[in-house]
Amino acid sequence: MALGKLFVSKKKASIRAEKQLQLAAAILLYKMARADGFVDNAEILHMRSLLTKEFSLTEDELESTLKLAKSSAHEFADLSKITEEIRNNWGNAKRIKLLEYLWILAYADDAIEADEVSLARKVGEFLYLNEMEMVRAQENAASYLGLDQF
Repeated sequence: MALGKLFVSKKKASIRAEKQLQLAAAILLYKMARADGFVDNAEILHMRSLLTKEFSLTEDELESTLKLAKSSAHEFADLSKITEEIRNNWGNAKRIKLLEYLWILAYADDAIEADEVSLARKVGEFLYLNEMEMVRAQENAASYLGLDQF
């Protein structure tokens, strides 16, 4: 194999791996949006904004990612599987940011349900975040939305 092809091949593999991580994050966000039994319009707007901001997605990429996340969410009932790839490939700061995004979606509809809290806690634990990091993510989400501290 020519050296140039090797680098192109590695670059394509890296891009593919990053797209899979983006999808994993989108699936977690979608799971949070529907954790309380229905997906609120405010949650969808925040999810779109957060994914676009975090991953610099074009409108077409965003639509494709959301569609795939929605159709794939039921396949990932086991949070340990989906969080494993994220945990193994993202640094601590990026994992905390993902948990913050989950909290933003939980707060977006102005009502925190027990299922949303449970999901955020489980994801934080599966991402190997400590208690202080999980609390900071929740506080940052509340601050982002301009909410009074809890």
